[in-house]
Amino acid sequence: MLSLALLFLLLLTGCGKGSAPPDAVAIVRALMAAAALSTARSKAGSAARHYLDRRVLYLTSKNGSWATETGYTSLTTRLAAEMQQVGDFVDERTTTLTGTDPVSPAHRDLEDAAKHLTTDGPSAISTQLQKNRDQRKERIGQIAWRACAIEAKVWSGGDSTLAPTLQKPPVIEILDRRLHAVEMLILHDEGDLGKWSVASAPSGWKDQQRTSMFQYPWVRHPDSADFEGALGAAGLTIAGLAPDWKDNPGEIDFKLQVRLRPAAAGDWSWDDSDYVLTLTAQGSTAMDHIIPLDAKVDPAFEDFFERNWMFCDIMLAALHMQGFRFSRLRKTGSDSDFNTAMAGGVTLRPVITDFGPPSVTTLMANGAPWFDAVAIPHDELQVGDHLIFWNNQFVRFILFSAFGLENSFVTRIGADGYQVMLAGHGMTETNEKNFAETMAKEMQRTYDGLRAFIDSKVAGGTPPPVLGVKVSGRPGYLLVNWAPFDETFGPADSTVKLKTEGAWWFRLLRQQLSDHPSDPTKTPSMAESLAMIPKSVRVDTSIGMTPPTLPSGSFTPDYQESIYLPLSLPAGVSGGWDKYFASHKGSGDVVDVVDLIPDGSMIPGFFLKGQTQKSLVPVLRPKVQT
Repeated sequence: MLSLALLFLLLLTGCGKGSAPPDAVAIVRALMAAAALSTARSKAGSAARHYLDRRVLYLTSKNGSWATETGYTSLTTRLAAEMQQVGDFVDERTTTLTGTDPVSPAHRDLEDAAKHLTTDGPSAISTQLQKNRDQRKERIGQIAWRACAIEAKVWSGGDSTLAPTLQKPPVIEILDRRLHAVEMLILHDEGDLGKWSVASAPSGWKDQQRTSMFQYPWVRHPDSADFEGALGAAGLTIAGLAPDWKDNPGEIDFKLQVRLRPAAAGDWSWDDSDYVLTLTAQGSTAMDHIIPLDAKVDPAFEDFFERNWMFCDIMLAALHMQGFRFSRLRKTGSDSDFNTAMAGGVTLRPVITDFGPPSVTTLMANGAPWFDAVAIPHDELQVGDHLIFWNNQFVRFILFSAFGLENSFVTRIGADGYQVMLAGHGMTETNEKNFAETMAKEMQRTYDGLRAFIDSKVAGGTPPPVLGVKVSGRPGYLLVNWAPFDETFGPADSTVKLKTEGAWWFRLLRQQLSDHPSDPTKTPSMAESLAMIPKSVRVDTSIGMTPPTLPSGSFTPDYQESIYLPLSLPAGVSGGWDKYFASHKGSGDVVDVVDLIPDGSMIPGFFLKGQTQKSLVPVLRPKVQT
């Protein structure tokens, strides 16, 4: 259902120069029930309401009288004409792109991609092929319906005509571009492993994957228990892989953050300290070496060393380039436009900001004609949009995990027509709620470790006010035993994992929550810090709080240098610590606590610094070419 907040946001972001209709929600409700649009709504399926939401808002901003007509006659006529054409377009493209693709280069060969492992048999391949086909059909429809709803320039005849004409060439191009980039991620990211075999230290590592073109620059050997055995069979050891590889708990890490496949290595210059991959060759040649255009997978990718090793931000930047090249080549039959654009300079690097529109030239100096860098409402996201889904920043800045954020593509639209599905490098496609739940698992493991650490240190004795703890091998962090109103806290019952008395908190200095901790101008505000670490709290002496006991010299007089992430929650209090603080117990009162189990509610998601009515999602997306 269209929210008033969304209507307000759409007006703020300039979808039309006129004023909002008197009651857009009522208009959309009427059109969703109008018999004259029943066939059109049926063609649109779950996309119908979003399409009507968007087009009603736009068309009534251009034609104010349409909003007050009895029966909304003009709107009905215009929208019926539009939706019939979009439905016919989707039918034709679905038939073409799920059959024999007549245009070169062709879209991904779904049957070839269905064989993920070299050992996959006919049944597994058949099941995956049907899934690939079903998802392509969904994406074709979702890309087309959203593009035609949001991009006014794909309609010719003027905003006031009742007989608009869909300009098919730009919609075909944007469909090709978005679909190809998303399918490259879905079909060719690293996936489930088979059995390892190793030929030598610098080559011939095979894990039975045949469709993976991208890997992280590590091997997690506990997840594949035969890796060390495969090394041993080749007369190798993990220690013997140094200095190219470093042995860390649970994984071996390559010495650089990016390593391109050998064919591509000479086309780019990698600066590990600045974290940027700079193009040094002709654009089309360089891209063909990273991602061959052939619709089938090159068998060379079966070798781990023939894949591209990179993190999610660099990978999605590369897929932007790939989608641009692929769609333009299909439209014009030439790499000329792509090579001309690339010749101005290309740097694969992080491109999405934590707030506001990203820079359109960060990725490509000549990017403005080919990309849109925007900050948009959640409900305006399209399949193929590039965004960041933010993890709890405890994961990023304290655990120093690569999954402190996930550069992601919107890969499909949910069945309700509004919720989006996402995928990232190493993060399989799922809806936004499950994406958050998956991200929370790293915090769950850390919390289990912290609780066990406290219990082992106290071991039934008197709990101290603080415990120093190492996290990710780094010392200097504090676990704080803090009773904000001098209460007595203890486990609610025997099922509570943290057996030690007290309410325990992980102290986070606000300056730690920055990529530049030594620069005080980069320290997030208190409000931003609390938003980045959901469920955290601050010391607030104005409501009678007693500050925690901390080491001398480690805090400011107002205690606002830190926030505190709880390991427990007050039992039976809906709303957690914030609700408890509003009607708290007092000195000497006994308060039961239960374990806080990190979940998706602790993940900021689309909005790193908190969501408000005006929150917009920073996005880099393909620009429609007309």
